[in-house]
Amino acid sequence: MDLITELFTRRFVKDILLISLIGSSLYVLINNPIVSPKPKQIKGLWSIELMQHPLIFGIAGHNYLVLRNENNDIIKELHG
Repeated sequence: MDLITELFTRRFVKDILLISLIGSSLYVLINNPIVSPKPKQIKGLWSIELMQHPLIFGIAGHNYLVLRNENNDIIKELHG
């Protein structure tokens, strides 16, 4: 009985409660739909293409990515 009372002191119990509270708070903050949203599953044949607009008589160019759907329509562009 003396070993249990020595082990579970007030400070030890407080530390365990704080660790579990902070750990559960971090778990809730990390695993929610705002922080890690689930992507929508869209069926069909999609493609990501690397495109380029030539500039300065073809010496330089503007590179960007294009997301196309199954109808070959441009859905999104990523310019850098």
